[in-house]
This record gives sequence, structure tokens and C-alpha cells, in this order.
Amino acid sequence: MASSNGYPSNVTPYESGDLNASRVVVVFGDSNASMWIPALDQLGAAKHFKILAFIRFSCTYSMTSGFLPSTNKVDPVCSQWRLAVIDIINHLSPSPLAIVMGGYQQLGDMYSAQNAASSPLIQGIGKSVAALKAGGASKIVIVGQPKPFASMPTCLAANLNKVQNCASVRPDYHQPTNAAFGPRQGNWYLADARAAQSKGGKVAWVTDLFCAPTTCPPVANQIIVDALLEHVSIPWAQNVSDAFGNVLACSITDGQTSNPSKNWLVNALGTPKKCPSPGQ
Repeated sequence: MASSNGYPSNVTPYESGDLNASRVVVVFGDSNASMWIPALDQLGAAKHFKILAFIRFSCTYSMTSGFLPSTNKVDPVCSQWRLAVIDIINHLSPSPLAIVMGGYQQLGDMYSAQNAASSPLIQGIGKSVAALKAGGASKIVIVGQPKPFASMPTCLAANLNKVQNCASVRPDYHQPTNAAFGPRQGNWYLADARAAQSKGGKVAWVTDLFCAPTTCPPVANQIIVDALLEHVSIPWAQNVSDAFGNVLACSITDGQTSNPSKNWLVNALGTPKKCPSPGQ
């Protein structure tokens, strides 16, 4: 399992998009990162950039302990895998245009809102963003994830004629409490964003991609939005591919000075008129 440098050897990335392109976008994280690969695959194929995806399920990009799937046991390989991936990304030639990071986002189930910023998960976000030094790559952290109250396939099967019964409440990032999510959930997403920004990272707020202004529908455009808890379905990721590109473009241009490579990527991803924010 280990290579000569002591890292795990199973760090070969999954490739998609335009496989012949020289421009590269990296995806890094757990299943909450991998769920957006279908969207990036379509964008890359159409706009001619390659996707290199480093994914380990239940092993977030944040420098904290990872857990074996469906258990509470620490994954002994996760930390080594993460360090190996960061090292590989930092030595890619040419450097990637962007590094898109996604991971499970805790919503206050272990810590109070006052301690959110000091939690290992959120502290680890800043550490990972700081450790990534791949040229001038934009380091983009995805914030926001589906939070249905039940497994969507199970709920829909029991409510075939009343699918609205499976809708969930849209998160409110500024309220201290939210009945659907438990106490202080908003503060946690804001803490995720601030941890990334404190180390030079960009933030992609994605809630608009699966939620309406007040609710998060289970089905839209005749497509099931959520696959399992905290994940969008593959068809839905493909359906919102252009919108996802716009959100990434927004994050790159946030405070960005002129840079030809980044300007190219922004144009390839999209040119949104209005960028999402935690206030929406």
C-alpha cells in the first residue's frame, strides 16, 4: 500500500473532461467533491480542459481525521493519502488552473457555534488551503451541501403522489438556529468559508444549485435532485453543469487581479451576472 516515500501508492487521479487538453482543473476531497465531477466533466469536454480528480471516500481535504465509510473508526490511511495528494498537486507541471475542494461539512453536531472556528475540521480547512502551493492556481472551497431529512430514494418511494413531502428547508447561513438543521448550523458554513479565505482560498457557495429561495425540492426538471444524504445525484449535477461553472467563475473573480490563465478559465466556466453569497 505504501510507496518508497512512505505515502500510500493508490493516489492515481481519475481523469475526465478533455483528456487531451493541457489546461488542468484538479478536484480534491471526499464524496462531497466527487459529486460535482459530472458537472466539471461536461464543462471540461466542452471548453477543453482536463479534470484530475483525487477522491477518497470519507476522507475530506481538510487536515483532520478521516473515518472508514459507515463506521466511527479512524481511517489510518486518510492522512497519508491527503499529504500525498497535496504533494502531487504542488508538483504538477504545468500547474493546474484551479483546485476545487469539497468535503463533508459539519453542522454543529459536536461543537457549539462559539467554538466552530476552533474545531479540528474547520482548522484543517485552513491548513490544507495553505499547504497547496501549485503555482498560481485558484484554491476553491465548495461551501453548502444538500441536507435532506431522509434518504431521498426511500422518501420518494413512499410519497410517489406527494413528492413535495420530501422537500427540506433551505439553510439560512445567518440565523443562530434552524429547526431543520439543529442549532447554529449557519455559523458552521460561515466558519468553513472564513477558514478558507484566511489562507487565500476562494469560496463557491453552491446552495442555489439544489435549493429554491425557501425550500430544497426533491425533484426538479423531472430529475431527482438528491442521490443519498448530503449528495446531489449524477443527473442533477449534469443538469446544473453550466450553473456550477458560473459559481466557480464567481469565486475566482472575487478579488482577483488580472491573470491571463485565470481569465481563460473564468471565460471557460461562465460569466454570471450575479454571484451567489451566504445571504441568498
